[in-house]
Amino acid sequence: MRPRFVVLYGSQKGQAQSIAEGIAEEAEEHGLVADLCCLNQNDKYNLEKERAPVVFVVSTTGDGEPPDNALQFVKRIKKRTLSPDHYKHLLYRSRCHAQQ
Repeated sequence: MRPRFVVLYGSQKGQAQSIAEGIAEEAEEHGLVADLCCLNQNDKYNLEKERAPVVFVVSTTGDGEPPDNALQFVKRIKKRTLSPDHYKHLLYRSRCHAQQ
């Protein structure tokens, strides 16, 4: 069984989607399985039950707002009814790259 991870993306103009697709392709070349989904496809992933590592690739709009296909995701994870440790089981990598 090949190691698996999840790649979730949110993209307004396609840049984050392209990067996420590149990550998934390169993973395959290295013998890994990458489940690739857009953040608005929440019927295809379940972060509450996910145990594999998760990579988030999201590009903001010009004002730093989430892209349209990530709005519902952002609303879900910012719910005040969620406990602060709701997603503590997730393994994820965070990196910020700002273009000037």
